[in-house]
Formats: sequence, structure tokens, C-alpha cells
Amino acid sequence: METALIQESLAAAAQAAVDALDRTVPDRDTVLEALNALARRLARGQVIAVPDNNEQAQQLTSALMSHREAASRSLEDLIATTADRLGRSFSYLRDDARYVTVLLFGRTRVGKSTLMEALVHGDGRAIGKGRQHTTTEVTSYYFPAGNGDGPPAVPTLRVIDTPGIEGYEGDALAAMAEAHVERADHIFFVLTDDKATADELSRFGLIRTQGKGITVILNVKTNDEDLDLLEQSPASVFRSQEIDGHSRRIAGYLQRHFSMPPPRILPVHARAGWMGRCAAGPEGDPERRLRLERGSRLREVEGRLASFIAGEALPARLRAPRDLLLSHVWTLREELLPFATAFQQLADQCRDLEAAIRAGARRAEAKAKRRFPALRGRFQAASDGIPGVVDEVISTAGRGTDLQRRWQRLLEENEVTNAGSWFLSEAAKDFSSELAEDMRAAAFEHSAAGAEDLGGLLDAYHDATAASQRNKYVRAGARAVAGSGAGALAIWGIANFWNPTGWVALAAAAVATATVATAAEEITRKGTDVWESSTKRGLFEKKSEIVAQLRQRVWRDHQAVEKECERWLAGTRSGCEQMTISATTPVRRSAAALAEAVLNCLSELDAATDRTTSSVAEDVFRTCVPACADGRVRVLRAVLSPGYRAKVLLERQCEDEADALELCFGPGGTPAAVIAGALGVVAVDAVDVEGTTKDRIQSALGVPGCRAQLRRDGGVSATPPQGMDVAALAGPDGRNLQLAERLLDMRIMLEEVA
Repeated sequence: METALIQESLAAAAQAAVDALDRTVPDRDTVLEALNALARRLARGQVIAVPDNNEQAQQLTSALMSHREAASRSLEDLIATTADRLGRSFSYLRDDARYVTVLLFGRTRVGKSTLMEALVHGDGRAIGKGRQHTTTEVTSYYFPAGNGDGPPAVPTLRVIDTPGIEGYEGDALAAMAEAHVERADHIFFVLTDDKATADELSRFGLIRTQGKGITVILNVKTNDEDLDLLEQSPASVFRSQEIDGHSRRIAGYLQRHFSMPPPRILPVHARAGWMGRCAAGPEGDPERRLRLERGSRLREVEGRLASFIAGEALPARLRAPRDLLLSHVWTLREELLPFATAFQQLADQCRDLEAAIRAGARRAEAKAKRRFPALRGRFQAASDGIPGVVDEVISTAGRGTDLQRRWQRLLEENEVTNAGSWFLSEAAKDFSSELAEDMRAAAFEHSAAGAEDLGGLLDAYHDATAASQRNKYVRAGARAVAGSGAGALAIWGIANFWNPTGWVALAAAAVATATVATAAEEITRKGTDVWESSTKRGLFEKKSEIVAQLRQRVWRDHQAVEKECERWLAGTRSGCEQMTISATTPVRRSAAALAEAVLNCLSELDAATDRTTSSVAEDVFRTCVPACADGRVRVLRAVLSPGYRAKVLLERQCEDEADALELCFGPGGTPAAVIAGALGVVAVDAVDVEGTTKDRIQSALGVPGCRAQLRRDGGVSATPPQGMDVAALAGPDGRNLQLAERLLDMRIMLEEVA
């Protein structure tokens, strides 16, 4: 490729980098302001004071305050760290604006340094000796090298050789290498023709999630003794069948674990390339050196560098600051979502707690009232026994004092004297057991629900049915399992803000077990004082009157006891509800407000993400698509998932028979695969804003043959084509559906084929 074209491409990429940085700074500032606003809201989020005499409420409030303060500190650290990292990263990108950067990445002893020595015609001093992480420093090479010892001041290709990703202090070395990934425009991931490890390939996926393009350099590491064979028969060294096998295995792993398309793989013999190019190569035989250099396929690597500079560097530089910002935003979302989930679950737990106490208290009250007939039975038995007691005292020549003693014994024998305390003791047990049952059932419900991420149901559409079935199964056994012991209470929601046994204790504390101050003993005592000095004759003459009055006293006492018990039941029920509300209301309100604040922050981050994504899509389309470059079509909105898919809403800006899609991708347009590569995704789904609702939905989902229709309820639905299920249409983790909904700003219900 001509040097002039390379220099022109490098200069264009450098200018694109500066322009992209300038356009991304406002979105970066929006992200930081959203985090600062959240921190300010969290600092203001005070919990309303609760009564000092409500110990359990004080404990709950204290627990929330502790959690809120811990969350505040965590968010402050997150904000400070994010601001610092974003600041440094953007500074690095601005400093690096004149460089198109390719990073050599891979484990120790795969030949990265040897490859670099071959590319720069080095003397071999940078080549490792077979020990782990021989290259322990990050080294940059510039093409052209420029004058002097410092980096060139003009647009230049920079290739960075990183340490290996394992070995002594391997984590530190890996971190050093990965820190340069966000500063790279393209990755040369160097593997060897022996079996690549899962760790290497997992890091491969990590790089891809940062939106970086990757080329695999497969170093065929044969010994020096095989160089003769390479000279004579390169095909015997670069065995196509083995290389194809490596390619299939690498592609299969990345597809299974990261949904990545097969990467471009370039086989090379790095050592042969170096020996063919360096002055210390086979002495006295320049022709052999030339054969080694040609047979090494090193020129294919150089050709890949040149093609990247000419065709891919400019869109890569356009994406770089956006990819950087998006990687931080997506990380922030993962950090913030648990806060929103935890606070919302706490608010829900408080609400459910109030409902559980209310239901349990009312059920306990009703259960206790069913003992009123038994309570009446005691008084009835005493009433029925009164004539016999009076006759017994008279027949034995008893006096009034004898009647008083026998009367007292009658009440005791029929358990009238302790009727009130018995009723309330049993009622207290009813309240304790019913409240405990409801509390444990509520705790079980939250422990079951806590296993599901509240924000994950939409993100994992194709798993929603199975998750719902699992949860229904768990919930079905809630009341049965709840009474089986502490095992059912191991988890109280995702945040574990309080121990449910403490709330059972709260319910029990609300049940006052004091004996009702019945009127029975007091009235009875006064009633018998009248006859205490009576003689047998006096008792006999007043027998009927005495029986009638004693019975009247018994039933009056019964009415007083029952009324007091009813008052106690109503008061206890109300007390349980009020005590719970006094403890939960301030907590619930504060937790709900904090959850809303975090969700608002997440919405701001999502908005910044959409603006950034649309911005980079506009730049890429203007750069790569003639119809967008000359203003015939413009990008209205774009969404993407790094390494997966991008979806773009297009609008025609001219009077033309062709629609926006045909203008962009039809004759004279740009292949969609080129746009996908420029955006760092597998595929691009373009949607014409002028199309019908059905057409827009079908285009947004990007699956040929899927059908969209308007529902009677005003919603929209889509069904997959024959042979595809709903999960496949929704995409990995529901991402395809989620992206389509975000692009069109509508909910789409996926339905199975009838």
C-alpha cells in the first residue's frame, strides 16, 4: 500500500479522534453530574424520627440509617473513582489522538516480542528466553519512527507490546496489559498453535466487550530445526487442516461464551520472520533469509496493519471515546442497580410487613372471638349451680359467711374467677402465633423473590417463563415451610435489613398479656357482704331473692368480662397495626425515595448512553455511507450492545423514489457488514422511520421472516419465523428484544407461533 495513502489515513484518523473527543465530553459531564446529583440526594435522605419508646422501630430505623450511610460512602467512592478514571482516560485519549494504536495481547511465550522484533527489524534483545513474563514492561513502537528518542509529533501507527498475562505476579502484569486495551484501536491477540487455554479465550471475550476489533495472530511455534522444512515446503509447516481445526475451536468457544463472530485468524511463523529480517539471521545467505521472511507470512501481518489503517482506523478513532464512556456507564449501571433493587425491596418489605401484621392481627382477633361461647359456658355453669349452693348452705344450718365461702368455691370450680385472664392468655397466644406465621410467610416470600434480580426480568425475556414457574413453585410452599423452623428465615430479602424474628418479637410485644380487670370479684364480694351476718332463718326466707341476685351478678359479670375482652382484642389489633406502621412508614418512605433517586440516576445514564450511541452512529454513517455523507439520509437514533448488534433508525432527507434503507445499503451504498465492523458489532439492523409500524418492528428485530401485528389492546406483538423459538428471537439475555424496544420506544410482546 502506498505510503502517501497510509499517511493520509493516519492524519484523517487523528483528526477524527479529536473531533470525537470534543463531541463526547458533554455526555461524559452529564454522567458525572448524574452521579453527583445522586450523591446529593442520598445525603439529604433523612429518615423521619420514630417514637422513642418503640425499641423495635428504633432498631429498624437504625439499621436503615447504617445501610444508607454505607451506601452513601460506597457511592461517594464510586463517584470519585469514576470521575478520576474518566478524567485520566480522556486525558490519555487526547494525548494519544495522533496515534493509531494496535495492541499485542496474549500470554507469556506466545511470541509477541519476537513478532515485534521481526516487524521492526530488531536485534532480538526484546525476545524472551522461554521464562515466564520475560517482557515485563509495556513497550511502544512507532511507524514511522520519527526523529529523536521521543514519540513522533505527527500522526503515526503505534504498536504496543504488553507483558504476558500470567506468571510471576501475573495478576499485576495482566492488569498492566488490560489497562492499555481501552487505549487501543485494534487488538492483535497472539495465540500459539498448541491448545489455547480457557483463560486466554475468556480474556478474548473481555476485550471484545470493550468494543475493540480483534485479529488473531496464530504463531506456528516450531523449533529452529524445522526452518529447513519451512524454506522447502511452507505448506508442511502451515498445515491448513490443523489451522482450520484451531480456528473452529477458537470460534466455537467465543460463540458459545460471548456470542462473538469468528475472528480473522492470520497464521505466522514469528521466529522465521525475525530471522529472515534481522542482521543476525542466517549468515552469508541473504537468499535463505529472504525465503524465511517470505515463508513466515509476516507480510500478511503487515498487510493487515495497512488495511486496518486505510479502512478501519478512522471509524475506530471515532468510536474510541464513546466506547470508553460507554464501558464506564455500563459498569456504573451494574454497580448502581443493586442499590436500586435493595432500596426498592426494603420499601416493598415494609409494605408487605404492614399487610402481614394487619392480616394476622385480624385473623387472631377472629380466632379469639370464637372462644366467647366457652367463656359464656363457665358463667352458665356457675349460674346453674347457684340454687344448689344456696340449698346446701341452708340445709347445713350455714350462715352468711358460709354462703360466701361456698359461693367463692362455686366460682373457682367453674373457672369464673380466672375467666378473663384465661381468655386473654389464649388470645395472646393467638396473636403471637398468627403474627409469627404471617411474618415467617412474608419473610419466605421475600427470600424467594430475592433470588431474582428485579431488573433482570426484562433483560432476560426468554428466561422469564421458567423463572416465573420456579418462583411460583417456591411460593406455593411458603406457609407449609414457614413453620418448619429457622431454616425458612435464613434470608429476609436481598438486603437483609432486619431479622424477621425481631419482627415476630415486635408483634408479641404488642400483645399486652395483662389480665383484664374484671368486675366479677369486686361485684361478687360486694354482693355477699349483705348476707355475711345472716342467720339460717334469714337465708331461708330470702332464698329466692338470693338466687336471683347471685344469678344477676354472674351474668352482669359475664357481660363486663366479655366487653372488656372485646375491648382488649380491638385494642391489641389496633396496637399491632399502629406499632408496625410507626416503625415501617418512615423507613418505607425513605427507602422508596432512595430507590427512586437511584433509578433516576440510571435513567440519566441510559439517556447519556443513547445520546453517545446515536452520536457515534451518526459519525460512522457520515464517514462510511455516501447517502449520509451528502445529507440524503440522516441517523435519528441508534442503540447497540458491544460485540453484539446495533440498531439504527434512519430518515430520508431528500425527494427520491428510493427509501432510506435502499439509499444507504442499495446500489452505490455501503454493505451493512462494513457498518457493523465500523461500529464494533456483529450486525446492524436499520429501520426506516417512514415504514409502517409492522415494518419498523420487523426491521428492528432484524430476523427475516418474523411477523409483527397490532394487538386489540393497542400493543404490538411479534412472532418468530417457522423453526425459531421466542428465546432465539429475543436474543442472548433478551438483548435483541431490548434493543428493538429502546430504538422504537415501544413495548413488544413476543409470542410463540400458533
